Amino acid sequence: MPARASRAGIRAISPLPEDDTMNHTYKHIELTGSSETSIEDAIQGALTKASESLHGMRWFEVIDTRGHIEHGRVAHWQVTIKVGFTLD
Repeated sequence: MPARASRAGIRAISPLPEDDTMNHTYKHIELTGSSETSIEDAIQGALTKASESLHGMRWFEVIDTRGHIEHGRVAHWQVTIKVGFTLD
């Protein structure tokens, strides 16, 4: 329980709120999305597909970015992301 100081210098213990939103537990997975258009579209494609079977997704982190080259130009992007979601 957090403590707070009173005017007399005595520390009083105050209870945590019933809805303690400071404590979260996440599970995370890695996904790889691809797009011929952009890195952002590759990320959004991976998240959109994952949302069909996962719920509670809260954050993502880009951990790898790659591209495929054809005729000296970017043919498509591949982006691997770590996605965190809350547990039931």
